[in-house]
Amino acid sequence: MNNFLKILIGLVLLCWAPRLHAQNHLVVQGGNMVVTGGQFVLQNADFHQNATFSHTGGNLKFTGNSVSNLITGSSLIAFYGLDISRTSGNILLQQSSSISSSLNLSNGLLIVGNNIVEILPSGNILNGSASSYVKTDGAGSLAMTLAG
Repeated sequence: MNNFLKILIGLVLLCWAPRLHAQNHLVVQGGNMVVTGGQFVLQNADFHQNATFSHTGGNLKFTGNSVSNLITGSSLIAFYGLDISRTSGNILLQQSSSISSSLNLSNGLLIVGNNIVEILPSGNILNGSASSYVKTDGAGSLAMTLAG
C-alpha cells in the first residue's frame, strides 16, 4: 500500500471515528494528522510529532500503566484537549506545548522538564490532585494566559 493511501485511510478514520486507540508509538511524520473531534486514546504509547499535527477538537488521552511515555516533537505542539488518565506511570513532555481547550489531570503526572505548557485564554485546567499534577523538574513551567 503506498504512503498516500495509508495517510488517506488514517485521516478518514480520524475524522469519523469517535474514539481511536494507539499502542507503543504514534508517530506523525510526512503528511498531516488531523484530529477534529472525539477522543484519541494513547494507551501505554508515546506521541511523536515530526510533521503537521492539527488538533482542533476532541481530546488526546494518555492512559495505561507503563513506567512513562513521551510527548516529543520537532516544533511547538498545539493540543486542543489533553487528558492524563493513567493508572500508573507518568507522561514526560519533551517539547513545549499549548492547550486551547482543557488540560484534564485525571490521574498521573505531566512532567515538563525544561519545556513550557501554555494554557491559552480559551483553555482551562480540570481536576488535579496530590496524585495528578504538572511537575517541573527543570527550567520548564506551566503558564496560563488569562482572557481579559
